[in-house]
Amino acid sequence: MGDAAGWVGVGVSGVAVVVSIAALWKSSLAQRKANAAQQRIVEIEEHREKDRLAVGKRAELRAELRKTARGTSRLYVINEGPAGARNVAVSLDEKPLLDHEAGGAELTSTIGPHSEVSCILSVHSTCAPPLATSGRLVGWLVESRATSGR
Repeated sequence: MGDAAGWVGVGVSGVAVVVSIAALWKSSLAQRKANAAQQRIVEIEEHREKDRLAVGKRAELRAELRKTARGTSRLYVINEGPAGARNVAVSLDEKPLLDHEAGGAELTSTIGPHSEVSCILSVHSTCAPPLATSGRLVGWLVESRATSGR
């Protein structure tokens, strides 16, 4: 009877080893899947953080036509954003500012954060406000505040 009990013990041990190997293999697969999912979550969170920071570093431009105390009109381009704007071009009635009949002096193409630039417009009877689009802003880029090692 001792021999049979020995073989049963060896058989049970063999089955335990096989079950252990199978459990280890399944655990390894599950861990790899969990690691891949965790890596994807990290990538998504990094992307969200990058987008959140980029939103805070955008120029927010708007144009405004104001009457002065002397009765003339000035076109103001206002940057309300925390980043500067570069390559600013202004159009009135879908024409570049200098080509428009009310066109004034050329505005600077760079506007710093939380600042404004302006120019006098030659508003007269054939060209009176409201001008179509009241100064549409086209072609501006946002300064990058990211450090690129330059």
